[in-house]
Amino acid sequence: MSLISDPAARKRAAEEKRARLLAFLRDETWSTAPILQQVAGLQSRQAISTTLRQLERDQLVRRKPLTIAGLNNVVAWGITPHGLAMSWDDADDMEQRPVFEPSRLTLTRVPHQIDLQTARLAAEAAGWTDWQRGERQGKSEKGRITPDAVATRPDGVRVAIEIERTIKTQKRYQQIIAGHLNAIQSGDWKGVYYGCPDNLARRLQRLFDVIPYFLHQGERVPFEPQLRRRFQFMALDNFPPAAPAAGGDE
Repeated sequence: MSLISDPAARKRAAEEKRARLLAFLRDETWSTAPILQQVAGLQSRQAISTTLRQLERDQLVRRKPLTIAGLNNVVAWGITPHGLAMSWDDADDMEQRPVFEPSRLTLTRVPHQIDLQTARLAAEAAGWTDWQRGERQGKSEKGRITPDAVATRPDGVRVAIEIERTIKTQKRYQQIIAGHLNAIQSGDWKGVYYGCPDNLARRLQRLFDVIPYFLHQGERVPFEPQLRRRFQFMALDNFPPAAPAAGGDE
């Protein structure tokens, strides 16, 4: 990357980079340097490290080194109350959002968070818009599903995104299926994309294929093929799919 020689242009570029980072952390609460490097459009680890330390100096972010089996040198960088306040443009309506509290970070959820953020960046690079965390979809109610995220595909179709790192019980998936189909019937989204590491996607799809029914208002409802097609499974390396999946728009 060539250096910007004009001081005013260089200052504007630095301000835009900081604004992108704070806007992303406003949504995600915390992230890691490799992901934030992509968000900022920086070419080197040194550049994102310098930028994050500058944000830390200005009390806009704070950091927390993490010790997690299988992951080396992970540092969580999260938004502070000051950073949250500074993340909104003058024309924006400010919202209450969580800020980074290192003591409340659940280590077992860190790989899931990293996968979800990686999926978000891949989707946005492919033209997806309006990515929202599931917990911001409204107050949880009985029978209402809270997906990991909801976003709009380039063709305008709204879908739910689930990141699955381990397989749950069939009974739990029957509950999840019922919740998603209720949301689809209500028009909240039109399909569900499961992103999984490695070969887990195929195994999860096989499990869904043998689920015979789900419960709706206490009644067993057959999990028929036209309903199964609402659920699509893919490796995270292939997320998002290049074209709309069959059955997602029915």
